[in-house]
Amino acid sequence: MIRTTSFSLHPHKKMKSLFLKDIELSSLSDILSRMSQSQGNGSSSYALLSADRIISFSQIEAAANMALLRNPTSYNSARDTVICVAGTTNPDAAVRDFLVNKEKILQESNDKMNVILIGFDCEDRELLQIIGAFSKFIKDFSEIKLLHVREEDFQSKMIKTYKLTREEVAVFGLEECVVHRIATKFLL
Repeated sequence: MIRTTSFSLHPHKKMKSLFLKDIELSSLSDILSRMSQSQGNGSSSYALLSADRIISFSQIEAAANMALLRNPTSYNSARDTVICVAGTTNPDAAVRDFLVNKEKILQESNDKMNVILIGFDCEDRELLQIIGAFSKFIKDFSEIKLLHVREEDFQSKMIKTYKLTREEVAVFGLEECVVHRIATKFLL
């Protein structure tokens, strides 16, 4: 269930995305290795996002749009998207909280993670090559919302991460507030 996103203002760019649920950490190390090999072979850029703070696919789309608006000629649109999805101007905090890398895997206390693989300017087959035999973990993006249903403190985490107010969330809803914050954070 690869999702393709096209950008009206940047018709030469496209983003492909996959949601992988309950994937073992050792499998993530393999995926990261294949990602780095693929990035070295062409003009595609990839990133692996932790799904812990992703409320919906709209959040990723808004971040990708902002990344392209900020720097349309960037080679590393995927990494720029990670920074924008975090809704912060601090790239170190964005990478620490949202990007899955070998260091984050080593620090993880669970044995499984939920992740989102994004790739810019790549084809479906390239994304599938990166995940290799782990395609059984691919889930529909609608399941992201189900990840956080049981978490009592998820809303509090999101309010703190995106510097929202409880009043905003009460009026517009958490998802809309997060997407709005991402879409307006980097405007001058």
